[in-house]
Amino acid sequence: MIKRSFLGICFCLLFILGGCANRPIALTPEACSPSPCTVLAVGYSATHFQDRFMGKTFGNNFGLIGAAISASLVDYNKMKGERLAANEFEKRLDDFDTSEYFFRGFPEQLPKSKLVSYDFAKNPETRSAVLSGIRATAPSTNVTDSATGKVYENVGAFRMYYGIGMRVGNEQLGFRKTYRPFIRVIGIVKNLPNNKILWSDWVTAFGENKYVGGNADAVNIDPTELIAAFKKLTPEAIALFSKSLNGEIFEEMPVLHALSSDDFEF
Repeated sequence: MIKRSFLGICFCLLFILGGCANRPIALTPEACSPSPCTVLAVGYSATHFQDRFMGKTFGNNFGLIGAAISASLVDYNKMKGERLAANEFEKRLDDFDTSEYFFRGFPEQLPKSKLVSYDFAKNPETRSAVLSGIRATAPSTNVTDSATGKVYENVGAFRMYYGIGMRVGNEQLGFRKTYRPFIRVIGIVKNLPNNKILWSDWVTAFGENKYVGGNADAVNIDPTELIAAFKKLTPEAIALFSKSLNGEIFEEMPVLHALSSDDFEF
């Protein structure tokens, strides 16, 4: 079992007291019957590049994508213009789409969970219905996957952030701040008829490269180095997520600076 830092616990408690919906809930064998739970899931992503002077965060939500890639429902070539317009960091990445790279490996890893099995929604209407069920505040009806006709009472959502940001801790002491590439994923599984959250958690993987002060500006970052960092972080973040889906509780997880309650919502 991995320990969560005291600072991370306090940080989480602040959001719980403020109404945060995505507090950690461990998945247990008793969460649903029969086991493993069968879940209809969606995935989507957003960039999160922190401004060096902490004035704002440059980012953009790229919508629902997930395993739709394998069904040719998402054309990343068409999305490239939107992605490059998001911020100067994406322009440095150019043809490398971090979301595409991450989600191509993500669905294949998730079925390794002993407690849940996942089917990913493959059309916009079904994906929207899944998210509506996730966000519902009262019991709701089961969701039918219009592509297969299969009915699900359990739904799940996975939201992936990537970018460059500050890791809370002693790296931020003093005037000059330290920034690292990171991938952060939050997830939730919910039973619709009971309006019960069966599992929720988040994981964050930070890269080894540290950019201090002006070196964190997009113009000063080597794109080859940044791409290599995201490629390395992808399996690390997925491995952490898979452990959580197997019922492990992460009592220690590095905290990304300047998160808000919106960063724990779906």
